[in-house]
Amino acid sequence: MSTNVGSIHYDVKLDTSKFDNAASGISSKLKTIGDSAGKLAVPILAAGAAVAGFGLLSVKAFNEAAAADAQLNAVLKSTGGVAGVTADEVKKLSNELMQQTGVSDEAIQSAQNMLLTFTNIGKDIFPQTTRTVLDMATAMNGGVIPSAEELRNQTIQLGKALQDPDAGLGALKRVGVNVDELSKKFTSSMSIQEKQKLILQELNTEFGGSAKAAGETFAGKLNILKENIGNLQEVIGGLIVNALGPVVNKFNDWMNSVGGAEGAIKKLTEFIDKNKVMLQALAVFVGTILTIAFYTWASAVIAATYPILLVAAAFAGLHKTCLRLRQGNCAEIL
Repeated sequence: MSTNVGSIHYDVKLDTSKFDNAASGISSKLKTIGDSAGKLAVPILAAGAAVAGFGLLSVKAFNEAAAADAQLNAVLKSTGGVAGVTADEVKKLSNELMQQTGVSDEAIQSAQNMLLTFTNIGKDIFPQTTRTVLDMATAMNGGVIPSAEELRNQTIQLGKALQDPDAGLGALKRVGVNVDELSKKFTSSMSIQEKQKLILQELNTEFGGSAKAAGETFAGKLNILKENIGNLQEVIGGLIVNALGPVVNKFNDWMNSVGGAEGAIKKLTEFIDKNKVMLQALAVFVGTILTIAFYTWASAVIAATYPILLVAAAFAGLHKTCLRLRQGNCAEIL
């Protein structure tokens, strides 16, 4: 037999105004810090990415210029400099023509490198031949600045025609050059150089000024600007490569000395086996530092959130009490 002795009724009211004010202040400060960090992080990361990207592009620009220079030196050596032009003269001309036409100076130099393989093209017509290649390639491209590949193809056609004028006229005819009248001007007593000049005169009549006209358009001026920025990147890229060059060379030498990748793995394994104690101590030290850093961070987080956790625990206790009593007015608590 049980006896009902009554019921317990209680109302609980919490004055949280002071906590609310404190929590609001902490939240406001944390938000301010977070906003400031966020505002700083974005531009810093963006600036870092921009610098890294510019550095990579600079190295790429330097490598492209270095490749063109290497080919130039190689062809001058292989031909014995028979054309009578120097590397500096070739590079100076390519830069001058870039400033006039907007065609990449690396593309122009690559075309010049190709022209130098045609050993009958001498110093007296080399500059004019280079300009003619640019004019023909631009005209054949509808007046638009030609690509390096288009320039290369035109260089081969004209180079063949100038190397052997009698046999090379057919190649020019296939691209629309009026060679019928031109061939009539050729005589058996003419030298190759005289026939070359007649060919260049005819080509100048048909295509002269095309490349310069393209460079004077707005698109051409933008391309000239782009190439000038590229030349600046080449200089910066050269500084980066020169700084990293010794490191890369030493690494490559070391890889060769140990027998490549397999040798490097073997050396690394030997180093680990030989220095196990030191590496274990280093791992413990690093782990300790990381642990201390983690607990310091965790303590700061707990200190900042402790009031919130305390109130949450209080609400949880009251809710549990209500459930056990099964009676009572807990509406104001819940």
